[in-house]
Formats: sequence, structure tokens, C-alpha cells
Amino acid sequence: MFTRPDKGVGQNDIQSILFSSDLDVLLAGIGGIDCVVSGCVPTAQGSPDMTVAIAAGSVRSNGITRAYAGGNATIGAADATNPRIDFVVIVAAGTLATRAGTAAAAPKPPTRTANDVVLAAVFVPANDTTISTDQITDMRVMQPYHDGVAKAWCSVSGDGATLRSPSYNIASKTDTGTGDLAITLTTSFSSALWVALSTIERASSTLTVANDRKTSIKESTRAAGSVSLRCLDSTATTNLVKDPNEYNFVGFGQQ
Repeated sequence: MFTRPDKGVGQNDIQSILFSSDLDVLLAGIGGIDCVVSGCVPTAQGSPDMTVAIAAGSVRSNGITRAYAGGNATIGAADATNPRIDFVVIVAAGTLATRAGTAAAAPKPPTRTANDVVLAAVFVPANDTTISTDQITDMRVMQPYHDGVAKAWCSVSGDGATLRSPSYNIASKTDTGTGDLAITLTTSFSSALWVALSTIERASSTLTVANDRKTSIKESTRAAGSVSLRCLDSTATTNLVKDPNEYNFVGFGQQ
């Protein structure tokens, strides 16, 4: 997690300085806008080279949660004269990248690009050819999920075509037929044992049985990463599947 090595602990004492760009990383993370949700631990390679290993995990960039499968961040060639400080980040699209600083006698990290989730700062000495553990500073600001808050939500038009509000943790929504809406999550729950809540907006203000609408979880569709909603009218003998004006969905549980 976000740290700063004490003087004499890192490869160079400049790694102990708290720069303004570091404060920007910290504030964005504390605000929950650009932060790490789980994992994404940065480490040196077992056989050090000019890459940094990033473990699998998930991040929140611009408030949107994205899973990361893990990989290696390539650090550019060292300057021949001066050291440099680079950031290893996950960008808004969910991919790994390196933001190179400027080599200087007294280097500082680069300015954080909008919605980058910064995972590590890497000190790159002049003429360096391998990245060791004492060159890597963990910059992850962790904002793990809490069980008591919504993990996914959205509002979707009755035809399934339009998200009518900002959404959270929604990978896709699909109209699978009249009165049926399938929702796929970006980050799944830990199992299918989570709570899905749905309401609808009526398609008409006329208070007749045929114009009434009610929604439920469609039978046998709730999985760890998806669920389907079904909307019915209130026909007395057999309810008919009908589109509402709008679906509203919220999901609670452990991830």
C-alpha cells in the first residue's frame, strides 16, 4: 500500500521525498475516484530486468471498477547521465502503462495523467539495466469494497438500449426480449449468493391492470457476474411479460 521509504532504506534518498504528484495520487485514491480495490502488488522480477511485475487485482478509474489480470510493466532505457523516477499505472481503459519522468540531477516523478491509477514509483539510476526491489516504491491507495455498500447499480430504458444515469460496475446490459433485461457486471461477486434489487418506472399513468408493471429476478439467472430482470403486468390469470418505461437495478454482496 501507499508508502514512502525512510531515508537510507531505498536505493537513493530522493525516494524518501513526498512530491506534489505523490499527494495528487494520494488524494485521488482517498476520494475513491482513482484507486486500487484489490491486489495489483508491484514487485521486482525474480531475475531482475527492466520490468516491474504487477499482480492481478482490480482498480477504480474515474469511479469505474476494472479487473486487471496481472502482467509486467516495461521501464524505458535509463539515461546515460542522470537518474529518473517513473510511474507504473493502470490507465482509464484498464491496461498497464509506464509514465516516464524526466532525467535530472534531482529528478521528480511525472505529473499524474487524468484517471491513471498509480501502482508504483520506480527510481531509475543513470545507466541502469535492472530494476531491483529497493528501486520500487508502492504507491497503491487501497479502497477495498465494504459489504454494506452497493457494488453495482444502473438505470436502463425499458427497451434495454440506453443507460439513463451514470452506472457503476456495469459491463453491459442487453434486451433479451419483451420485458427481459440481462445485466453483466464488470467485477463479479464472490459467488451467486448476493442480493439483486430491482424496481421499474411504469409505462403509463393510467391505473389499469394491463398498465401495471412489476419486476423480479428472472428465475435461475443470478450468477456471480450476471443477472436477468423480468417485468410483468398484473393480468389476473396469467401475467404478461411487458416492457416498463425504465428498469432500476442495485446489487449488494461480497466481492
